Parts: sequence; structure tokens; C-alpha cells
Amino acid sequence: MIWRLLLVLMISTAVAGCGAGSAAIAPLPYAPAGATWTYLVTETPPGGSSTTSTTTLVYKGVSGYRGSSYQLFEDTNNSSPGITERIYMVWDGSLARIKAELLTDGTTTIELVFDKTWVLNQTAESTSGTVQRYLNGTFVDAIPWSVSTSDGGIVAVIVPAGSFTTRRWDGIVDVGGPQPYSSYTSAHTEIKRQFTSVSSGTQVIFELTSGEALSLTSRPATEATATTLLLKFSDLKKQLKIR
Repeated sequence: MIWRLLLVLMISTAVAGCGAGSAAIAPLPYAPAGATWTYLVTETPPGGSSTTSTTTLVYKGVSGYRGSSYQLFEDTNNSSPGITERIYMVWDGSLARIKAELLTDGTTTIELVFDKTWVLNQTAESTSGTVQRYLNGTFVDAIPWSVSTSDGGIVAVIVPAGSFTTRRWDGIVDVGGPQPYSSYTSAHTEIKRQFTSVSSGTQVIFELTSGEALSLTSRPATEATATTLLLKFSDLKKQLKIR
């Protein structure tokens, strides 16, 4: 089972600029197209046994989307073959921010296009606005969305990739329903994510298992993580009344 849309995008993007009418955007200076990060995902339903899977995140380079250019990342999970999430991001000079997300299983494609760019960690802020939802390229509706984050301080974290001194970020994201979460970052990389699904009660934990070495050690802390999170493909289809 994949906990997607708003799920896993774990690295920063240092780019020259972004958006309609901007100059050509340079690829990431430290992560070539094809750079890959993997995460162990552990899910524990209420009263049930834990299951594990692997989420793989790949930097795809600069890509066009709805008339603008963005840094594109794709993630997949081996428990749900055929489902892909695409995350389109912009760089604001200090933080990498999410602008749009696309989720597809090859038959159904759902897009979320936000009126503002946003992050789930690396800064304490509250943002809200309107998100446009598209089904197979056709506009469906626009609904309110919001995210609020707070700085939880320094926390030592041990994951399969090693031991890290991280900063914890606690937040609530609401895209069709509020979902609390905690995210642990080191420099610009998300090391761990955990939350309990409001809709099902399932506890979900993401832990870094591998990634490009430069992404973990060589970038300044001001180049911050942007992250996706927390809704399943099936939940989005229910919201849009898709069988």
C-alpha cells in the first residue's frame, strides 16, 4: 500500500529560477538526472501486523509542466507496481517548494495544482490557498488547502542509512482533510517521516536507506528539503468519486 500524494520527496533543489516567463532553468548542481534515494516504509494498522516496502525517489531533471519549467522528481513503491507520483518544484532562493503533483496508475491520472508554492519542513510557517484538481487532464474543481509547520528542535535519529543529528518539524497538512505529521531533516535531506493516518489509523514510518552521497554530506543547510506526503491514491479517487 502506498501512502502518496504528499508522500516522499526528500531532497533540495538549488535552481536558477522557475515559473512561466523565466530564463532557462539549470539542472541540480549536485544531483545528476537519475540520482536516486530509497526509503524503508513500515506500515502498522490498528491491531494488525507491520508490513514493509521500499519507496524509490528519482530526480528526473528539468521538465515542462503546464507552460512552465520545474525540477521534476518521481517516486514509486514496490508494493504498488504501476503507480507513479510526479512532483514539480520551484526554488525561491532559500527553500525548494512544491507547486504541483501528479499521480497516475496508467489508467487514471490525478493532478493537484496549488495556487502557492509550499513546504512541509525546513521552516516554521503557515500557508493556505486553493488547489485545482484535475482528472485525466480535465479540470474537476478547486478546494481549500493549508499547511502549518513548527520547529521541534534537534533530535538524534538512527535509520538504515546511519545515525544523523536532525531537526524535527511537526505539522498539519490539509488537502481534502487534515493530517498531522513529523519530519526529521539533516542539512537538506529528509531522514525520517512518521505519521498516523487520520483516515485509517495506520502508523506509517519512512526511513532513509540510501541516497546520493553529496545529497547527504556536501550541501549547506540553507538548501532545504521539500517533501510530499500523506494521501493514498485510493483516497484521492474517493474524493473525486472515481471507482
